[in-house]
Amino acid sequence: MRTIFSYFYKKYILIRKQLHIIFFLLISVNTFSQSNMSLKLSSLGYSFANENANLYNNILANNANLPIEPSLIFNYDYFISDDKLSLNFKQIIIYDRVSKLTGLTGFSFRQRLFNYYKHSMNISLGASIYYRQTWEIFSEYKNVENLLSSESIQYKPVSPTAGIEYAYMLNKTLDFIVGIDYFQFKTLNLDFGFRYWISKKIRNNRKCISCPTFH
Repeated sequence: MRTIFSYFYKKYILIRKQLHIIFFLLISVNTFSQSNMSLKLSSLGYSFANENANLYNNILANNANLPIEPSLIFNYDYFISDDKLSLNFKQIIIYDRVSKLTGLTGFSFRQRLFNYYKHSMNISLGASIYYRQTWEIFSEYKNVENLLSSESIQYKPVSPTAGIEYAYMLNKTLDFIVGIDYFQFKTLNLDFGFRYWISKKIRNNRKCISCPTFH
């Protein structure tokens, strides 16, 4: 247990240093950009990969396609193109389908698809570092994910991430969000949570006075 927390901490320090550099460069380019952060929870997913189904002990109704994996998802968005395109930093902690700890740390780009009154939707695409407590302790385990190993850790230096997210504005600084995300091997996850706007650019060219200025 101490080994994996030590590994997570080292990854956190490395990513934090890289994040500080990127944020400094972005702020230097555009001092008045918008930013927000969100916290989401996920539990139920749909898995298309069942090669290791005999190892799963956290599933719904004995169905290997429905893994139960409690997850905490933290996002930070820094807008680089007005209020439509943002650079997203993501940190995810998962208690996975075989009762092991899993983590993801990565970046992606988010693009707003539409914004109508209190409703908006965006999509994201990026990559992350994927790491977890090893499954190789199970004799019947098949490494279909092509993960690398280091002591008691399995990892993948570059793992794709993607997602689609709907948001409903509760007030000027807080949104309720629901999304479908892809951040694990052949698995879609349903998640929900809240997004807090740290800063916004207020626009006054909307015809509807009572409508939100943007999302």
